[in-house]
Parts: sequence; C-alpha cells; structure tokens
Amino acid sequence: MGGYVGESIKPTALYDSYTQAQANGLLDNKVDRPSLTSVSGTAVFTNSDNNINLTGIGGVGLEVGDVIEVTGSANNDKLFTVEVLSDVDNIIVNAAHAGGTTTKSLVDETVSATVTLVAKWFNASDSLGRGWCQVVRTHNVDYTNNTKRAFLINIYHGGNYGYSSTLLVDGDGIVTSRTQASSAYGFNMSCSIPRDSSYSYSRSNNGDLRSWKEFR
Repeated sequence: MGGYVGESIKPTALYDSYTQAQANGLLDNKVDRPSLTSVSGTAVFTNSDNNINLTGIGGVGLEVGDVIEVTGSANNDKLFTVEVLSDVDNIIVNAAHAGGTTTKSLVDETVSATVTLVAKWFNASDSLGRGWCQVVRTHNVDYTNNTKRAFLINIYHGGNYGYSSTLLVDGDGIVTSRTQASSAYGFNMSCSIPRDSSYSYSRSNNGDLRSWKEFR
C-alpha cells in the first residue's frame, strides 16, 4: 500500500473543519498553563452564596470546572470546584452547597489564606473537589449540567400499585423502575450526567419523589 505522498486523495484532518477564526477562538479561551497558579492574601469566605473574595484570585487562570485548594484558613482548608467567575476578585465554588452545612459549604470566615489551582477542568476527575448535596428538583422538568464535568445524581422515590419512573439524559430513558400492581416500594435510581447534557425525571401520577441528590 502506498503512502499519502503523491496520492490524489488525502484524509480529512480535524483542523480542516474549523475556520482560522474559530481555531483562534478556541485557543484564546483555553487556559492550559497559567503563569500564576496560586494567590495569597486576606480572603473572605461567605456561606450564603459560597463566594470566595480574594484580591487577584481571577489571575490564577481559573475557568468554570477547575479545582482549587484553600490552605491557611481555620475552617475552609479543602478542595473546591469553581462554578462562577464573578470578577477578578470573586469566585463562587460548588454553588449547590451554598447556605448549607455539607462538606463543600463554605464557613463564614475572614482570614489570611492561599488559593491554589490544583487541576484544570479537562484534567480533573468527576469527583475531585465535589461532594453530595440535596437539591430542589421536580419531575418532568429538564435541567442542564453546565459545570464542564460530569456528575452523579441519585433519586429516592416511591409509589403505590403499578407506579413507574424513569431517569432521562438528553431525552433518552437511562434508568427505569416499576412496582407491581399489588405492592408499594421505595427505590434508588442513579446515573452519571455528562457535561452539557440535559436530565430529567418522569413518573406516573401515583409516584412520590422523596429525595434528589447530586455529587457536585
């Protein structure tokens, strides 16, 4: 078999599908190796919105989905996931935990601390810098994973006499459970939600959504 040299047909390269402007845009918005990976100073941690205020924190090359580590504080020394870049001095981490008392809920505190970039979103495992939290959801409503990384969900539900329910991802039924016509049960349903995917929960009228948790 001959090589490509001198052939009249060549395979289509990935870059052939992008214009130069699109390629430049992708490069401009991706921070592979920021010049600064940590910043220290007086940090204000706020539980109500899981906000970290620290002068220059936006200069650490952060993006949504990145994992950071807090060190030097009395109550907040752990890994977190960036979810909102408010401005150069403010970020919100693990937003679903705001106002709570979970492992990723910030503790109100003003203290000298250091914030370090541990992993970029495209290198971080789905579980790094995350934890389980109870979220408010309802059936037959589409939600979207816009965190840049996949996460797990777990639903506990029950029902009486011929009850059925389904977890859907991008409109496809991924997990389905049913009870017999003469029995009543409670079930756990779990699955992983890929980044940018929509997800929802459908149930029959006699079903009961009792708990919805997400690992984020």
